[in-house]
Amino acid sequence: MIKINKLTKHFHLNGEKIIALDDVNLTIQKGEIYGIIGLSGAGKSTLLRCLSTLEHPDSGSIVIDDQDIFQLAGNELRKFRSNIGVVFQGYNLLMQRNAFDNISFPLKIRKDSKEIIQKRVSELFSFVGLEGKQKAYPSKLSGGQRQRVAIARALATNPSLLLFDEPTSALDAITTKQILTLIKEISLRYQVTIIIITHEIGVVKNVCDKVAVLNYGKVVEEGIVDEVLNNPKSEITKMLLGKELII
Repeated sequence: MIKINKLTKHFHLNGEKIIALDDVNLTIQKGEIYGIIGLSGAGKSTLLRCLSTLEHPDSGSIVIDDQDIFQLAGNELRKFRSNIGVVFQGYNLLMQRNAFDNISFPLKIRKDSKEIIQKRVSELFSFVGLEGKQKAYPSKLSGGQRQRVAIARALATNPSLLLFDEPTSALDAITTKQILTLIKEISLRYQVTIIIITHEIGVVKNVCDKVAVLNYGKVVEEGIVDEVLNNPKSEITKMLLGKELII
């Protein structure tokens, strides 16, 4: 279980205080696919960076499996981070390394044996549908294929938490359907908790169990997807529904 309690974060920009997260409280159950949606600047990416400990809040806590993640240090922090997979917006692949080396990178950092790496990476190539692309470099792959490499890399260490930052924002409609289907398959096969940051209602409707709507750093509503989307209470949710993309 993930418990986000009174999370607050601000930045300074040109002498002005920008509140990115404003007393955010959420509970995410183990194994859920949880969507966090909002317009640009709502605080979604800041929340994701806090969940991955790439950003620390000004106040509040995130407790995952009874551990306050901002109290971790040294080996405990490294162990926690190895148990999280992150699929960044824009893929963040190593352009000078082929697909096999990109996916195996976290396993090499963990110093797994060559045999373990070969077995795990081969399994992931098959699972994400990239057979035959082991030696291909990112520049020779389509956007959907790059996303599959990024997803396989995030899964390499068998994480219990998988974070997606706008996983379909750069993809066409057909590829978006394929990636969303893959996310569902990940949930079923690996029983991993998945958090998806997105501005697309279609993504939430197609794959998420629950959703939280952020606006200017605040959670304006949250709950089971069908209940929130069929009976929106906030103006920002109604606006997002009005901009819904058909997927």
